[in-house]
This record gives sequence, structure tokens and C-alpha cells, in this order.
Amino acid sequence: MLDTPSKLAFARPKDDGTFEDGPYMVATDTSGDVNLKLAFLDETGAARTDGYLKIEGAICEQPRVIELGASAGSYSLTQGIIYYITSSSYGGTLTLPLAASNLGKTPIVIYNRSGATYTGLALSGSDTVEGSSGSPGTDILDGDTLVFRALKAGDWRIGAFDTNLGISRLTATTNLVENSPYNIFANTDSVAVTVNLPAAPSSGAMFRIVNTGTSGNNVTVAADAGDDLLGTTGGTFTLLDGETLIIAFQATDGWY
Repeated sequence: MLDTPSKLAFARPKDDGTFEDGPYMVATDTSGDVNLKLAFLDETGAARTDGYLKIEGAICEQPRVIELGASAGSYSLTQGIIYYITSSSYGGTLTLPLAASNLGKTPIVIYNRSGATYTGLALSGSDTVEGSSGSPGTDILDGDTLVFRALKAGDWRIGAFDTNLGISRLTATTNLVENSPYNIFANTDSVAVTVNLPAAPSSGAMFRIVNTGTSGNNVTVAADAGDDLLGTTGGTFTLLDGETLIIAFQATDGWY
């Protein structure tokens, strides 16, 4: 191994469309796969015949977006793709794949900006959405973005994000549901607020709850009577002005 690092160069195009001469990395294909030939130079410009190559960096894949206009067809939904409904006349069926084959994979996203409610979501096999079979009961309202995750075999779970980027502002006692926005801003300037956590959600449910008040009123975070909160069945947790609680649910341990 040499004491000084080797140089890895890329061929630069010239004004006439050709490439500079030299043992560089060159790719001239304009379609299909690109085959690259590597040549390494040492500090004197001679070709390297030993040593090692260290590559640092990141490979990023931009999410694919499929626009669903009036004439678009039906789709079997695929992880990592955003399905963007743009027309109120879109009548295709969007079918979720089997959850058992997609556990832990990238979620499926449906983004509705059509001006109308979309009702054409379908399931595969005997799968459910949020525990409901048959018609999944997941109408996608105009302006909604639904994120579908396969957390266990046979059932899809939904995270809903509204136009305020997943923030819900509360000024009174509220019962959360599993697909409530992640960020819960409880303003207590007028009155104390109780935030009731959903009962027996799926493992992985998570909320960030903030007391945004400045008047000395508390936020009480309360678990369902059958769920543990920080080790106490049916427990509560108090947030003073400006305090934040980030909490997640696991089926055996409860909320922590």
C-alpha cells in the first residue's frame, strides 16, 4: 500500500464533444445501462497495479411519483412510490399488496389533491386496514396524504398527514386516534388540557406532545385504562408550560 493516496480521475468532455485522452473513467452511452472502465493512477501518473480503493459518499434514490388524472388506470400499489390523485374524475382502483410480503418495507403514499374524496382503495387476500376487512373504510379526503405501512402480517396501518405537515393544535381535552398527526400542540393559555392516548394501538404508534401554553396550565397525557404509561396501567404524565413528551407504544410494554 502506498503512503500517498492515489488519484481517481474522470474524463472531461471537450468543446467538440469528445473526451480528453487518458486512463480515466469514461461513460459515453446515452441510453440503457452504462458500463464504466476504471483505471487508477499513482502520484507519478503511472497506472496503479496494487493497493486498494476506498469510496465514500451516498447513493440517493428520488421517490417516484405517479400522477393519477382522469384517464389514468388502476394500480397495484408499490412501496416507495407516491400516488398523486389530481383529478376528481379519476375512477381507477388502487389495490394494496399483501401486508405479509411487505413487512418493514418503505411505505406506500397516496396524495389526494383532486378536489374530491377518493373511495377506490382495495385490499389483497384477507388483509385488513386498521383491523377492518372488506371495504377498508379509508376514504381519502381532498387534501389528505395517507401513508400505509405493513407492521404485521394481514394488516396495514395508516399514518395521516394533513396540510399543516402533521401538526394538530388542541385547546381542549381531546381523544387521539392511532392515525392522529404525530405532532400534538396543546395550547393551555385558557384552560388545562388532557390528551387521551388511543387504546391498544399497533406497536410503533408514536406522538410528540407539546404544552405550548405560557399561563401555568398543565397538559395531562393519559393512557387508556388497559394500557401502561411509563410502567403504570392507566397512568398519566404532566407537561408544564413549554415541556415536550415524545412517546411510543409497544404491545407488551405499553407507552414509553
